[in-house]
Amino acid sequence: MINVLIVDDDAMVAELNRRYVAQISGFHCCGTASTLEKRKSLSSTVKITLT
Repeated sequence: MINVLIVDDDAMVAELNRRYVAQISGFHCCGTASTLEKRKSLSSTVKITLT
């Protein structure tokens, strides 16, 4: 399983990407972040394979 964290400052684009990743076998969206700071805080609590 590849854990994906979506980072985008546009909430609509992030949601579209989250839905797309959810449809791909072997990929799991483990979260979204709108800023680099949020991405850094999530990476300390979630195992991320791909950002």
